[in-house]
Amino acid sequence: MPLQVWRTFDDDVNQTQTDWVSQGGILWFNFPKGQLGTWRAIANGDHDEQLAKYAAAVASLAPAGVFVCPWHEPDHQIDPQNGMSTDDYREMYWRSQKVFAAHNASNAVWAMDYSVQLSFRPAQWQNALALWPGDALVDWLFFNVFTGPYKAAPSGVGQDASENAGS
Repeated sequence: MPLQVWRTFDDDVNQTQTDWVSQGGILWFNFPKGQLGTWRAIANGDHDEQLAKYAAAVASLAPAGVFVCPWHEPDHQIDPQNGMSTDDYREMYWRSQKVFAAHNASNAVWAMDYSVQLSFRPAQWQNALALWPGDALVDWLFFNVFTGPYKAAPSGVGQDASENAGS
């Protein structure tokens, strides 16, 4: 089987995806953005029932690991006045893991996925740093980089991610 990642935004795993994983495919499970409301609502537990469904879907694929990404590209979706602050995101990330653990989804591989905007908008790095839920909570760090023409980094911005992040 060629290496390929199957990204899903649904709230369940279908037979095609189950077959894919059983043949060695990698499944990326992304929380559907519009379905869960705000980060604050998730952090408050308002959507624990839906998170439990996600957890059951991921657990059903064990022992295969499944990348679980709570809300991809959060670095350009911050809106503190509407339940989408960086604190809300970190608390949502923690709450999601708590619910998954309670539903035995130990095969979840927790992912953080920042947007391509980090490469050409230096201010986005501050968002990325503020959103970081903590090393103990993130198994894999991703940067969504797409092929195609994108703006070059502004003058004075390092080409190395660690230079941009200030580390």
